[in-house]
Amino acid sequence: MTAGLDGDIEDLGSCHLKNIAVPLRAYRLGPRKGLAPTPDDQLRLRPTLAVVPFAQRSGGREYLAVGEIIADEVIAALSRAPELRVVSRLSTTAFRGRKLRLQDVRAYLGATYVLSGGYRIVGDSLIVNVELADTRSNDVMWAKNFRAPVRGLLAQDGELIGALVSGASDALLSTEIVRTTTHSLPTLDAGTLLLGGIGLMHRSDRRDFDKSRRAFEHLIERYPRFAAPYAYLAEWHVFRVTQGWFDNLEREAAAALDCVNRALDIDDGDSLALTVKGMVHTNLQRRHDFAKRSYDLALQRNPNAGLAWLHRGTLWAFQGRGREAMEETERAVALSPLDPWRYYYDSLCATAALSAREYERAIELARRSLRANRSHASTLRVIAIAASELGRMDEARDTVAELRELDPSLTVGGYLARSPAKDFETGAAWAAALRRAALPA
Repeated sequence: MTAGLDGDIEDLGSCHLKNIAVPLRAYRLGPRKGLAPTPDDQLRLRPTLAVVPFAQRSGGREYLAVGEIIADEVIAALSRAPELRVVSRLSTTAFRGRKLRLQDVRAYLGATYVLSGGYRIVGDSLIVNVELADTRSNDVMWAKNFRAPVRGLLAQDGELIGALVSGASDALLSTEIVRTTTHSLPTLDAGTLLLGGIGLMHRSDRRDFDKSRRAFEHLIERYPRFAAPYAYLAEWHVFRVTQGWFDNLEREAAAALDCVNRALDIDDGDSLALTVKGMVHTNLQRRHDFAKRSYDLALQRNPNAGLAWLHRGTLWAFQGRGREAMEETERAVALSPLDPWRYYYDSLCATAALSAREYERAIELARRSLRANRSHASTLRVIAIAASELGRMDEARDTVAELRELDPSLTVGGYLARSPAKDFETGAAWAAALRRAALPA
């Protein structure tokens, strides 16, 4: 029984009971009291996910812990996403094995989403059924069955957990992107605006990209004392320059810096805001010393901030410090192996490999990134440069042509003028490679 959920449980201490020689610890069970009011959903900037330990449907007692293991691994993976708040398993265990009512999970844990399921043991196989539900509408957003070796799970093999986390993340983000594009912004809660805005920003489609800005601005207008929307809007300006969708670099830099400084005025220790400030200094102002300072502070605040490791590694790549760049970008991937924006990690890992002159590896990573996001200009530039360096000129020229479709005004001079590598040998070498690939001077 769980206090509060099953009723009001009062510890009476040691009591002497009739016909029992020794005193017993006694408890009084009373009716469930009313719930303490939970914060309005509009104030939950980051949506909350509750992972309920999976219920055993068949199998012996030796497999009772499997549901807890699955929940622990999923919570550990999803807790690394800065866009989500994930409830501790110590709180969600109270709902294990019950007839799950989404409204109860929402009321007691403040959950926006609930991931739950069950498992069966059939021979040497573990069969897991899982579903992701939205407590706001009581709709099931995603459901799937998985089969894996029992020994694999107990040996902490990552295949089952990886597939489960990836499927749930994709379903959650896709749902919120659709809500953001199909509903009026004032009708959406804060969590939807945040996740939808981030998702649209990463799509690298010009129309979706512009919608993401409106989502962040609406969130800022509604809740001006939250740091995260300002940080993401600053990142939006960085992405805008990376894609080549801007008119004035100085104006973009000023707007981005203003946004990220507002975020840090609200919370000067926010790891995300510090990371984004490093991105602004790197990509828009080319002030590498200031950028390093911001990344270092972000990692002091949160040594497991994958995004900070990723961008500090990319800073080394622009400076031609390829070995260090690969080490830190690979560390970022290890910290966020199932990140929903994995294409972005792959793209910057490709930049690191390019700096280390591992051109085949750079192309491999960049092509993997393109399978998830075909329109990311930075990824295409890596392929064009690496192919040119390898003497594969047809591949390099074809990639430059694809780049020019995204950004018809792109030239070697324009690229170099805004490149964070401009003042280093890498900048000159990469510009020369693009020139050989027939990018206009």
